[in-house]
Amino acid sequence: MSIRTVSAFVLMIATIFVTLRLPAIWRNQIKDQDRIQPWWPYGDKAWRGFLRAMPLGIVAAWLFFGSFLLSPILPQRPPDSLIWAVPIAIALALVLVFIVTTWCWNWPKVLVPPHLRNELGSLSGLFQRRRARDPNRPRG
Repeated sequence: MSIRTVSAFVLMIATIFVTLRLPAIWRNQIKDQDRIQPWWPYGDKAWRGFLRAMPLGIVAAWLFFGSFLLSPILPQRPPDSLIWAVPIAIALALVLVFIVTTWCWNWPKVLVPPHLRNELGSLSGLFQRRRARDPNRPRG
């Protein structure tokens, strides 16, 4: 078995597992996510951003997994391969852009789990704290 096949199998198992837990994540029924996990090295703001972006990460995983499954049966050489490769690449790019915007700025709100929609994004909170700390900053 190739490393590509093993990697895809691991991604498939993880994607299925997380997808089954997605409704509970969306409804805030998993209480472990309220605190930073021991394996997470980046701090509280990054953890909250990770939770906000998790549903989009699941979508990205399904796109990767689906393209891996379809790749043996679809054309491999241009121009025929562009018919399916370009839409998948565009979809992945859009999902990755939305992952970054939900993580950093908590936008668009419709893609963020309801219990996390009122939070500031990871970067929004950083900039807001800097403004609050500098009382001599001119207002304008």
